[in-house]
Amino acid sequence: MMMMETDIDKRGKFIVFEGGEGSGKSSISKWLVERLASEGHMVRWTREPGGSPFAEKIRTLILSDDARHADAETLFALFLAARRDHLKQTIIPHLEVGASVISDRFMSSTWAYQLVAQEQPQLRELFHQMHAHYLDGLEPHYVFLDVPPEVGLRRAKSRPEATTHFDERDVAFHTRVRDGFLEFFSTIPKERITVIDAHEPLERVQERAHATVRSIIG
Repeated sequence: MMMMETDIDKRGKFIVFEGGEGSGKSSISKWLVERLASEGHMVRWTREPGGSPFAEKIRTLILSDDARHADAETLFALFLAARRDHLKQTIIPHLEVGASVISDRFMSSTWAYQLVAQEQPQLRELFHQMHAHYLDGLEPHYVFLDVPPEVGLRRAKSRPEATTHFDERDVAFHTRVRDGFLEFFSTIPKERITVIDAHEPLERVQERAHATVRSIIG
């Protein structure tokens, strides 16, 4: 059910951090939420896949070794199921009480990874149909941390955390991922997308991200 205009005006802002493997989006978005909270902003960090108890269970399945053998359409369906629950249980409830939500990944990752990198053009129409229904007028703002795929992969493989089957794909796959992000963002109004060069020093990327999000949430 669509919210009344006066209710929408009271909503928090929904901001999505995107980027390929090793772009720094997870650490930077978490740092940003802590900084914004220290400045007195009501803000919630979340992630995809996951972000709600049920969606986190789907995340475990998506990132498991068994998922290496799942085809793109199967993964697509799992991501959609997780996203639906994430929106219903976490994102929308926080927005409705005036909190801003910063998410580490959202629908743009599904477009980049499953539709473009895994070369599944037949899913595009379904992607648009399902997200039009799920979002129900909600318009995210996007911050894209752009890094050359070969640089991002080196960073990802040097992290102390265990790699996933997505990290282990070759450079050609991750080049298609970046192409998919750029394709997706080319369809977004310019006022709702900011691209940041994530190859720059960390402090500079953090400050640019902070300035961008402050301008969105006010």
